[in-house]
Amino acid sequence: MLKKDYLRQMYDRLNLVSRGWLGILALSIERFTKARAAAVAASLAYYALFSIFPFFLALIASASFILKEETIFSQVTELIVNFLPVSETLIEDNLQTVIALRGPVRIIGFIGLVWAGTGVFSSLFYNVNIAWPDTKPRNFIRNRLAGLSIITFVIALLSLYIFFSTVSNLLSRFDLSKIDFINLEYLPVQSFITHFLSWFAKVFIFFILFLWAPNTKVPWRAALVGAMVSGLGWDLATAGFTWYVTSGIATYELVYGSLGAIVALMLWFYIISLVILYGAHLGGAITSYRSVSDIEVPDTYFE
Repeated sequence: MLKKDYLRQMYDRLNLVSRGWLGILALSIERFTKARAAAVAASLAYYALFSIFPFFLALIASASFILKEETIFSQVTELIVNFLPVSETLIEDNLQTVIALRGPVRIIGFIGLVWAGTGVFSSLFYNVNIAWPDTKPRNFIRNRLAGLSIITFVIALLSLYIFFSTVSNLLSRFDLSKIDFINLEYLPVQSFITHFLSWFAKVFIFFILFLWAPNTKVPWRAALVGAMVSGLGWDLATAGFTWYVTSGIATYELVYGSLGAIVALMLWFYIISLVILYGAHLGGAITSYRSVSDIEVPDTYFE
């Protein structure tokens, strides 16, 4: 009993010193656990596996209005490899096979690709909505339309990313050894800008997701903090997963054979889904916060 009271007092002091952030973290972890986020992340990984290629085909089709399809294909492949720590050969072979079989994309075909790619986004919308307390779930049609709107937004954003990336690659072919007004080597600056834009794009997408998905009014600060945590978690998870796969510790091919790359891809989807869901629950906990005393931690935490 004395130990429990001591731990409670220590928590209250640390929570006061951190201005409530310790309580917010505790509340977010509690809600994250109660929402069975691990099981939800597994279902999101399943949806993502079926939605990823229709999504990128729709991206290629939409971006081809700006640039040639050959350029788009190489840029999309590079984009996928940057975002997904999987074999470049796996992505290239599958995209080339599907593009060769599908023929030119008509309007109806493009709509079909976008609709097929909304599966994971609709499920993500539904589960992000749960992260905010006292929110009513949307019906199937509204949830699907919400997924359609976010995938359209993401496609437009990534199309612009591909366009500016292509322009950056073209500039790198010129003799720009130094940028006069900041006196830095061009290639390091280009690399920094590329990595920063990649992180910023993820944070911006998560910010819009956490702001729009909940069926309630979300404070922009709560959405921004959750988005930044998810963006940082994405990069850390990607770096860690890439090291894990390339270190030789993972033996997926020995167990699953030719399906090893697919299994690794699903595992990465699962980890990223956990990261996004935690960012959503963190935003929900921040929304519930009004003062340090508002965040009540159950006594079971100190047993």
